[in-house]
Amino acid sequence: MSSRHLQKAYVPIDTRTVQYISAEFLYSDTVKQAFASLEAMTNVILSLADDNEILNCHVIANDKLPLVRHNSESYCIENDHQVFIFYNPNCHEARKLIQTPKQIPRKIRIVCLATGTDIRSSSAHFHRQVQRLVSQFKQSCGLTIDIKIRDHQHLAYDMFASHKGNKQSFGYKFRALPMRYQARECQLPEVSNSRNFITVSLPLTRRLMTSLDREHDYAALYQALEDKFATALSLSPIKHAAMIANGQLGLVRNSKFTDQQSQHDVVMLGFDPRANHLQLQSHWQADKLVATAEFILVARADDQFDSCYGRFINQVELLLQQFANEIGLNQHQDELMIRFHQHLSYIVP
Repeated sequence: MSSRHLQKAYVPIDTRTVQYISAEFLYSDTVKQAFASLEAMTNVILSLADDNEILNCHVIANDKLPLVRHNSESYCIENDHQVFIFYNPNCHEARKLIQTPKQIPRKIRIVCLATGTDIRSSSAHFHRQVQRLVSQFKQSCGLTIDIKIRDHQHLAYDMFASHKGNKQSFGYKFRALPMRYQARECQLPEVSNSRNFITVSLPLTRRLMTSLDREHDYAALYQALEDKFATALSLSPIKHAAMIANGQLGLVRNSKFTDQQSQHDVVMLGFDPRANHLQLQSHWQADKLVATAEFILVARADDQFDSCYGRFINQVELLLQQFANEIGLNQHQDELMIRFHQHLSYIVP
C-alpha cells in the first residue's frame, strides 16, 4: 500500500458529523449598560444570527458549559454545570436563550450550531458566518470587548461498523483546521490554538466484565482495563492518552502542565503537544461502577503528517484493535464508538 494511501483514514459512510462554534465574553458592567436587559441583548444576537443565515443559535447565560451531540431528536438537557444540546444538523433549527432565574451570569456564550447535509466541507463558510455575527454584534453595540471564539468539530462512528455489514466508507486526510480554513479563504488571526484528539466510548457490559473475571470487583475491573490499554499504548506510536471511568467528563487542554484538575463533573487533561514521552493519565473510582469507560488519545505536534491527521487516526485504530482483542470484544456485536475532535480557538479583541 502506498504511503500516500496510508495518510488517509477511511470512515463509514454513515459517520455523524457535528460543528458548533461558541463566542464567549464577560458579562461586564460595560455590556450590561449597552442593553436594557439580558433579553434585549439576546434579541440583538438572534437577529444577527438570522441576518447571517445561522439557523441554530443558543445564548447561554448561566455559566454552564455547552456540549453538543448528534441525535435524531432535538432536545436540551441541563445539569448543575453543563448544557447538553442534541440535534440533527440535517433538519433541526433553534433560537433560544438558556438562563437560570435570578442568576446574573459571569459570562455569556453565543453557541452557533452548523446545519445542512455536508457539515465538514462547509465548515469554513460557517466559521465566516459566525465571525461576521461577532463583528456586527460588537459594531452595532459599540463594544470594545474581547470575545473568545471556540470552533468545535467532531465526527463519530462505530469502529466495528464494517463487521456489521456497513462496508461503504469515505477516505479523508483530515487536514488541520488552520490549513483547511486557509484553503477556503477563511481568515484567522496570527495567534490561535488548535487541538486534535480522539475519544473512545467503551460500554461496560456484563459480558465484558464476566470475560475479564471482574464482575463484582470494580477496582480490579478498572485496573485490568488500564493495564491492557497501557500495553496496547506501549506498542503504538501514540504517546498521549487518558482513561476515565469515574463518571466525569474529560476535557483536553494544550498545556505544559500535566497535573490534572477536577472540577464538579469535569476533569481537565493537560498535555504538552511538543512533548514526546509517554503520558497515560488515569481516573477511576474503585467503589463506583460506571456504564461507560472513556479513553482519550491526543495528537502531538509530531502526530500530524503534512498538516493532516489521517495517519494519526489509522494508528489509533490499530491501537484500539489490539486493545479490543485483549479484552475480548466481539466485533459483530459490540460497539466501540470513536469521535475524532478538531478544536480551534482564538480571541477577537
